[in-house]
Amino acid sequence: MNKKIFISTGEVSGDLHGSLLSKALLDEAKKKSIDLEICGLGGERMKKEGVKVLQDTTSISAIGIWEALPLIIPTIRIQKRFYKFLKKYPPDCLILIDYMGPNIKIGTQLKRSKINIPIFYYIAPQEWAYRVGNNNSTNLIKFSDKIFAIFKKEAAFYKKRGGNVFWVGHPLIDLTKKTSTKERCQNYFKPSPRSKHHTFNARIKTSRIAIYITYFHESG
Repeated sequence: MNKKIFISTGEVSGDLHGSLLSKALLDEAKKKSIDLEICGLGGERMKKEGVKVLQDTTSISAIGIWEALPLIIPTIRIQKRFYKFLKKYPPDCLILIDYMGPNIKIGTQLKRSKINIPIFYYIAPQEWAYRVGNNNSTNLIKFSDKIFAIFKKEAAFYKKRGGNVFWVGHPLIDLTKKTSTKERCQNYFKPSPRSKHHTFNARIKTSRIAIYITYFHESG
């Protein structure tokens, strides 16, 4: 079974999350004997995991308005090239990771076209943190077939507004080899008997997304 997935992300953090997800997808595909090819926009970390990076978007990221101004035109050009590539070589699905401005435009444009490509949004804009009241969310609910939320409040925010949401937990948990127990933390930090202390265990990982998407391909 041959399958192709496109990923669109930008900035160093997006490249990191894209690499973790790509590894999980390729590992899961191997278990299910799926010949999976992943390509798209990203950086060196994604390349190292076997992704065919069409354009390095980590090199055109910036912090702040003034730093971002010179990058507007190059970003638009990349978006146009990527959209043309999607039309010419339609994948089995498109995964948008973070990278709010460009990805919202790509998703909206793709949904308006006649190209029928399932769109999954992973690490959506943190509107649940900065929106006040019951305002409408961005257009990602309209074009996303599935939103993979990394925070519970994020999942609740988009679900309340009609989004098809699946809470997966924070991806950086994949980098944690062990989760300390309460006793291990007490032995290490040696808190006062009168002090209040809490431990938490965030479990769900990128592997859940990989399992969902590969199952989606098998049943599709």
